Amino acid sequence: ALQKVFYQLAFGDEPPSTTELTAAFGWDSHESFTQHDVQEFLRVLMDDLESKFKGCGPAEGTIDRLFGGRMRKVIRCLNVPYESSRVETWYDVQMPVQGCANLYESFDCLVRPEQLTGDNRYQAGDGFGLQDAEMFNVFEALPPVLHLILMRYRYDPERDATVKINDRFAFPVNLNLDRYMSDSADRSVSQDYVLHSVLVHAGDVHGGHYTACIL
Repeated sequence: ALQKVFYQLAFGDEPPSTTELTAAFGWDSHESFTQHDVQEFLRVLMDDLESKFKGCGPAEGTIDRLFGGRMRKVIRCLNVPYESSRVETWYDVQMPVQGCANLYESFDCLVRPEQLTGDNRYQAGDGFGLQDAEMFNVFEALPPVLHLILMRYRYDPERDATVKINDRFAFPVNLNLDRYMSDSADRSVSQDYVLHSVLVHAGDVHGGHYTACIL
């Protein structure tokens, strides 16, 4: 069904129908006309493709090879020799937007250490108890195709509601992410990316439409 959509986009004279595609991963007609976030759609589609590729020879593992990345979340105590970390896998990265002028500033914000002090001290293991610490992210591996999701929605406590951030946000055509990789990352793999497409959302938190701008 996905192949048919791409074929019709390339060679058809009319906009292709997506009914067969959405039905293929379990959305009925009701779901197809319900507002869905693009990140939700992406994950549903990828999970279904990954499941259907199992046992299909060379196709098995394609989704992970193309889109799978790894990030290490680290908590490091400031005054005692204790550190905790765990590696998480993902198919997209949620990028902060508020207070960031461009994509590099978003990455800076994503990896910037958060101080765990005062009432927010970290409960360290090995008998160290509550300790001042810092918590930060570092990338272990990035995929060949990198999906970045801009976090344009936030909770506003004054309104007691979720609002959309419409601030200007810039992103380069060429992106190098070497500086955000961990010391243990494979440095022989290029971290240079070229912008391929952008999904633009027109609307508010209650609904809207997406337009795909493909370079």
